[in-house]
Amino acid sequence: MSVLAPAHSVCPAPEILQSWADDLVPEHDVWYWDERLATLDLATCVVIPRADYLAHPTFQDIRFVNAYLHWQMPPEVAHLIVSGPAWISHLTGTDRQRVLRKQVTLRRGLVFPHTHFDSLSHELQEYAIDDHVVLCHAAWEAVPDQLRRQFLRREQLVWDDVDCLPIPDNSPEHIRAIANTFSPHEGANCLATTAYCITGEDWMCRLWMFQSEFRMLIAQHGYRPVSTEILEAGDLVTFETDGVIVHAAYCVGHDRFLNKNGQSRFNPIRIIDWSRLNADWHESACVTYRRHPDCCST
Repeated sequence: MSVLAPAHSVCPAPEILQSWADDLVPEHDVWYWDERLATLDLATCVVIPRADYLAHPTFQDIRFVNAYLHWQMPPEVAHLIVSGPAWISHLTGTDRQRVLRKQVTLRRGLVFPHTHFDSLSHELQEYAIDDHVVLCHAAWEAVPDQLRRQFLRREQLVWDDVDCLPIPDNSPEHIRAIANTFSPHEGANCLATTAYCITGEDWMCRLWMFQSEFRMLIAQHGYRPVSTEILEAGDLVTFETDGVIVHAAYCVGHDRFLNKNGQSRFNPIRIIDWSRLNADWHESACVTYRRHPDCCST
């Protein structure tokens, strides 16, 4: 396949940045902690053992999973402290610093290098520790709107780059509607994005999809594995490790794919070429699927 340089970059629209800013911090502040809780004032908090927290229906929500980076929670985290927005600011200075430092050492999400902010107001400095800023409701409220937008652009680039190619002229309208954009919502992964391309169902753009549902959906729409190096618009590719789909993308034309690399809103939904797609996922086996004309969707 041909290799072409990216034509431009996809940038979050102002309304997308505002949406991100509005719910960057979930409704409950969550603090990672180890075994030693005794000296903290926890009268207004709920302390949840790690296993209970990770099984809790509230905190299984993708907003909490992505915001607090559950997948990188180290073994040292034994408890999760769930608090209202006022708790952290009501702690003594020493206890507040202990809590903030613990979030840095335990790799909690919503902890950022201070360089993400052009300046730290006096209020925001209250949540700075060891060259990091620990965000919570109180800290985020101390960030002016302009600094919020700058911060969010910088954080997005930590998650994914923004190079993209033009949308092919003959792409269906539902694909044109999302190509080279960002989602306002957390959660939609590559399987859901590819399923949306196949079905045109808007709600799938906001779904986290497992591979079992994805395999059933593509089978219902007549997709079967094919052996070919020439992909056509409407084909899809999966990258699989030990039979498990780790990524999927949808072909929208010659050497053009609609692709979303992860489940975060910071991952753009963009048009890329095969060279870029394969570079990101080459460690897994690629399988091409094509809709067979003798198969009907149900």
